[in-house]
Amino acid sequence: MRSILFRALVLVALAQLFAAGSPEDHVTFHVPAGTVLARHFESRKQISQDEVEMLLNGEPLPSGNDNGMALIQSQGLEVVDEFTAVETLRTVSLKRSFEKIASSGEQTTKNPMDAGSQEDTTRSRSELEGKTVVFQWEAAKERYVAHFEPEGPDVKLLSGLDLDLDFLSFLPPAGSVSAGDAWSLDVGAMERLFLPGGNLSLKPEEAPDSAGDGAALSMFKIDPAEAFSGLDGDVEATYKGTREVDGVSCGVIAIEFKVHSARDLSDKLPRTVDDSGASSELEVEHLKAFLALEGGGELIWDLAAGHARSFSLSARIKNQMELLLKVTNNDKTMDILRKMRMSGTYEMSVAISKR
Repeated sequence: MRSILFRALVLVALAQLFAAGSPEDHVTFHVPAGTVLARHFESRKQISQDEVEMLLNGEPLPSGNDNGMALIQSQGLEVVDEFTAVETLRTVSLKRSFEKIASSGEQTTKNPMDAGSQEDTTRSRSELEGKTVVFQWEAAKERYVAHFEPEGPDVKLLSGLDLDLDFLSFLPPAGSVSAGDAWSLDVGAMERLFLPGGNLSLKPEEAPDSAGDGAALSMFKIDPAEAFSGLDGDVEATYKGTREVDGVSCGVIAIEFKVHSARDLSDKLPRTVDDSGASSELEVEHLKAFLALEGGGELIWDLAAGHARSFSLSARIKNQMELLLKVTNNDKTMDILRKMRMSGTYEMSVAISKR
């Protein structure tokens, strides 16, 4: 009788255990006021031309089919964030010091007539480097307002900045989560993966000397964030449980994405007049851009401290562009259609430490 009773009690205990489900972790942002975090971002994009085609009035141009282009771009961002005021799960005031903002690119272009290749190196800097920006939450307008402290360069540099460097949009909506739980994310979160900190207003230290594709694309006055607008696809997050990192218990969130966009950017390149004379005119008929991104990453979250500890990302890029130009010289008109396909990779690593 006692044996039967004992087995019954064990079964009841097991049933209660399974009914309770897996233990949950609280993966939330809860940084106390006065916290100072140093953030170090490194990224590298490597992309090369797969295929290019050029048509003049509908007829192929041999010189447009053989030239190749490869681009390697590295970018570094180092900031120090001081959380001066924090309310429940929200930063009210943050002081950000931009210690380093730098970008360098190497472009190699193969001459279409087999006359060798040309290499160009471009380095970019931002006027934000060395400056301090304060982000202040305005509850009535439900947005952050940024200002320099003390006064800095042109205030227009502040308009594209993003306060969030903890990837808050990737956290579980409910806050509490168990290993194996998954949730879908808005594709707008992709911008924080490829543009951490927002538009940092990087500008080349010197104008490019070449007149190739890189120079042509420099004619576009496009906010970097626009490259990630109009995306469609899937972005998924899965909680992998906890992992000890340097003696600290951290939550691990795996990110997977497969997104794409197709956009008409014709209005981004206005009609231009050839410097050689007023009789020659160049006009954009249309500019179409196609972008595909696929990959994943891993967000390591300090459960006790309530902020991101590190992030790693790896992605594959496919990019297509179709540009149709109309060239008018006196009474003659020519249509030039250029189609280009490129592909490559993007890697990013983030390290965050407390000061």
